[in-house]
Amino acid sequence: MKTEFQIIEHFGLTGKTILEVGCGDGRVSKFLVEKCKTLYAIDPDEKAIAEAKKKCSRRQLFGW
Repeated sequence: MKTEFQIIEHFGLTGKTILEVGCGDGRVSKFLVEKCKTLYAIDPDEKAIAEAKKKCSRRQLFGW
């Protein structure tokens, strides 16, 4: 199984602005935000967004 970083590189997402729909608690977001320019993460669960922000603190993550 490919790692998150391999998937990011496979699809050419390094350095790009990404919209992650249904980010949940940020399990994948923390890998995306390492490689992309800016990550917009959305989820209907406000608690999940709060957790995602904690996992991606001090990086370019904007959550709704």
